[in-house]
Amino acid sequence: MKHRFLNLLLITILATMVFLSGCGSSKTTSKATSKTSTEQPNQEQMTTEKTTMSPDSSTQGQKDPFLTSENISASWVDAQSDVMSPSDTTPDGIMDGHFHLTMQLPQPVMLESIFIRYSEFGKELRWDWIFNNHLTPAGYNLSIYEKGSLLPLGPDTGVKRSGQVDLDLFAAGLNNAKGKDTFSFESGEKYQIELNYTKQTGEKKTWSTKLIAK
Repeated sequence: MKHRFLNLLLITILATMVFLSGCGSSKTTSKATSKTSTEQPNQEQMTTEKTTMSPDSSTQGQKDPFLTSENISASWVDAQSDVMSPSDTTPDGIMDGHFHLTMQLPQPVMLESIFIRYSEFGKELRWDWIFNNHLTPAGYNLSIYEKGSLLPLGPDTGVKRSGQVDLDLFAAGLNNAKGKDTFSFESGEKYQIELNYTKQTGEKKTWSTKLIAK
């Protein structure tokens, strides 16, 4: 009788140990599963961030390298010449702004238009050179000289140029022009120069820069 009681006690102890061991394994598995589930969203988030960044790097390769700071530059010269009036090429006794534009064109292009803009202290002014003489400029007169001679306008959309190109730009000084605008070109003022051209492929492109008269 005594031996039977000891055997039952031993069986009970072993059963309890097996039960406790099983609970521990289940708890460990539950923790591991929970941890894996918690970490999974972070991995998905990292994948999403990488995918979002990809278009930026591909877009950078689409920039047109035709005209860069290495082969085109604009500069201020002075305001000591009177070569035109605000509406034509007749001198009017008012000093005009003189700018210089130089280009090294790797391929022939059609130069269509050049604009100079001034925008400070609430004043908005623009000077236009448009090669097509069928179009009427919206801004004041901008004359282009090449090798000392006035670049004539024509009926085409642009004038063809390639290789080394040096242009002198003269923007008309203003004295109550159109009954409202008076402007003298002075050192320290800020301007924007814009060039519009067409490549051999037919693509229309725009190059622009900002400069300070000094």
